[in-house]
Amino acid sequence: MTASNIARSAKGLLLTFIASMPAFAATTGDSAIVPATAPPEESVRDVTSRLNGATYRLTVILPTGYVRTDDCGSRYPTLYLMDGNKMSGLVSFVTQRMVAQGDMTPIITVGVDYPGDSERGLDYAPLPTSSASWTIPPNRGASNFVKVLQEEIVPLVEGAYCTDPTNRGIGGHSLGGLISAYALVHAAGTFNNFWISSPSLMWDNKSIFSDEQRLVAQGGALKARVFSDIGSKELPVMIVDLNHLRDDLTARFRSDLAWEQWVIPGQIHATVPSTAAASALKFLYGTRPSLQLKPAQLSELVGHYQFSTGQEFTLSTDGHKLYGDNLYDPKITKDRVGLSAESPTHFYSRTFGMELVFTTSATGGTHVAITHDGIKDTAARVSKKGPARAPDSRAPGN
Repeated sequence: MTASNIARSAKGLLLTFIASMPAFAATTGDSAIVPATAPPEESVRDVTSRLNGATYRLTVILPTGYVRTDDCGSRYPTLYLMDGNKMSGLVSFVTQRMVAQGDMTPIITVGVDYPGDSERGLDYAPLPTSSASWTIPPNRGASNFVKVLQEEIVPLVEGAYCTDPTNRGIGGHSLGGLISAYALVHAAGTFNNFWISSPSLMWDNKSIFSDEQRLVAQGGALKARVFSDIGSKELPVMIVDLNHLRDDLTARFRSDLAWEQWVIPGQIHATVPSTAAASALKFLYGTRPSLQLKPAQLSELVGHYQFSTGQEFTLSTDGHKLYGDNLYDPKITKDRVGLSAESPTHFYSRTFGMELVFTTSATGGTHVAITHDGIKDTAARVSKKGPARAPDSRAPGN
């Protein structure tokens, strides 16, 4: 869908919403607080869709220092968060600190929720294709909600703020993760960054996989960045389903689809978003590149390594990412370290402050120079054999 089509579809809603305001207004009772020079850091407004009749509460959180100008000299990526009344606060808290540390670029966060009781079950799930214990009105369901986002909410926000229309994201947890996965399959032309957290892919007899198979059969490109996560203590079938979705899509669209995934040790369904938020934001909006290397490139680096001090560590891969065991000081933590690829020979972990640069000696041996918190050391590979990795043992991200 082109930007001009989106804008025309939203014209009526946009005019009624911002006709008397330079931007969103924070509301208190019936009075609107409109700043004289710049929009507030956070603003909340209820809007009613002309497509499905539902009322949505939009919470827009602006980056520190945001100033609207007529020519929008600076434009910001956007992240649309499902269950926004709750998720917006979490993401805003993490984002402010990561931007201050230089770990990610500033973004505009848009929480999408409801002013009263949640209607997420009417919007985030697909219309049932078989007999089910729930009913969804024909004007609701995932397909219609995605249209509301595309044709009303996105152009509404982009008409009021200095956004970058080439850098939009969508994210959510549980059913919010399901609608984010649905958007990946059906609306990758509107969004290109996706946070899929503990998605309820089992909904409607796993109909998301039928949608995904149709996308694969159609061919073409799927250019996107995806961060997915799930807790190791969630239902095993949820982990299997998420692996299935990732493996199917990355196998078909690997050249254009960068996908990072965690299965987070010790976490249950409810605790996953707060644990994964920083790494999700880093991957999607980080200031350093994170390349998706081929499995063969990663396999070339696995094995047991030894420092000059005699300490040993192991590098392994699941075909998607490189991981280190005992790479950090084992007296402090024994966490498996997930490593991002800046190039096929340069990896890093922001969480643990590590840089790894691999070289090959004249005799064919593999060496790695490691910088950790300003301290440099080198290690040599002593064995190419790496340990097998269980699908639920992925490390915290970087």
